[in-house]
Amino acid sequence: MKSNRVKKLKKKISIRAQLALTFIGLMTGVIVLCLVCNKLFLSEYYTYAKKNIIKSAYEELLKTSTTESFSENAGKPVVDSLNKLAMTYNISIMVLDSDSESLYTSVNANRELAMELVGFILNVEPPLDKEDEIEKTEKYTLRRIRNQSGESLEMLGYLDDGVSFIMRTPMESIRESANYANKFFLYIGLIGTVCGGVVILLAANSLQKDLDRRDAQDEMRQDFIANVSHELKTPIALIQGYAEGLKEGITDDQESRDYYLDVIIDESDKMSNMVKKFLTLNQLEFGVEKPAKEDFDIAAMIKGFLQQASILTDNNGIALKTDFPESTYVCGDAYLAEEVLTNYFSNAVNHCAANAGGEKFIELKLSSNKDKIRISVFNTGENIPKESLDKLWEKFYKVDKARTREYGGSGVGLSIVKAVQDSIGEGYGAENRPGGVLFWYELSASDMQ
Repeated sequence: MKSNRVKKLKKKISIRAQLALTFIGLMTGVIVLCLVCNKLFLSEYYTYAKKNIIKSAYEELLKTSTTESFSENAGKPVVDSLNKLAMTYNISIMVLDSDSESLYTSVNANRELAMELVGFILNVEPPLDKEDEIEKTEKYTLRRIRNQSGESLEMLGYLDDGVSFIMRTPMESIRESANYANKFFLYIGLIGTVCGGVVILLAANSLQKDLDRRDAQDEMRQDFIANVSHELKTPIALIQGYAEGLKEGITDDQESRDYYLDVIIDESDKMSNMVKKFLTLNQLEFGVEKPAKEDFDIAAMIKGFLQQASILTDNNGIALKTDFPESTYVCGDAYLAEEVLTNYFSNAVNHCAANAGGEKFIELKLSSNKDKIRISVFNTGENIPKESLDKLWEKFYKVDKARTREYGGSGVGLSIVKAVQDSIGEGYGAENRPGGVLFWYELSASDMQ
């Protein structure tokens, strides 16, 4: 028993640990991948994106590549287009004609840009702190430069008719941006890991409950099958033995044959009742049978039951006492309520014996307590050992196995009571009383009282 608990505990820890480690590993991998990509590739990607932007601007500039395009008559649409281009892409643009006269200068262009373009035309460029040539063609040169103004991506060259141009877009400090981005990703990753950890724990607990429920059901099925097989062995063996005896002609006189047949019939009845109880218990425990919610008269149900069951008390010399009103309405499942009463009453009949005063009786009572109606069945006889009181409701538990076998009991009746009352959330119990034992169960009182 202890080893099973240890195994279950290890299984719980294992499932949670696997989920937690998987999630933490995944989150850590994502964070590390983001940091590495930022460190190794962000600068290259940023330069690539800026290069595409300035090339797109160059394609637009080619559409206005002649001096006539900037004439007084045709110039306004061209200037508007270039102004939009400069504002959209944050590009400084300057265009000069073949005489180095300005055809167009964007708002954000400065004197430094003009000097650099003139120096390019005259092949006398001012010294730069750093220059990285990215791409060079017959028409233009694309390069990254660093000067007093900072780092920029610059394209300069010639258009048609000797028109020259220069375009420059600032390159922000990508290393500094990457560091900020890395810190941001790290903080977000940590927050995400914590929040995800909480979600994983909740999910793991929910999953563990489902697994525990499934394991419990599997264990219940295994126990149920094992116990049913054990309980059915005896009646099957008896039926088989006596049937074989009759077939082999072990006795010739009619009285012996009738005895053999009576045993077979009796054991068949016991087995039939046993199987019915097993099926009822199985349906209740696995939720196949759903209790109904209806108002019914429990007093009338008990009276009808006693009319049919009185033969049991008469045949066993048991006096029957009752104490309940003409009408008492409860809310519940009438069929299951009678099933509980049947099990209590059968149990009382089987264990009823004369008390110290020589009385031998069963007493049924109804009593109310606030919103509950209690149905109790008392029988005279021996008290139940204290150590067995809590075990009565376990499947196949028998206080006196020899006596239980004598009257054909299977040890399932009180388990059915437990399953019924648990399914409707109502109380039940057993108490030793002077001279006998009292079994009780409760139902909710109806508003029809």
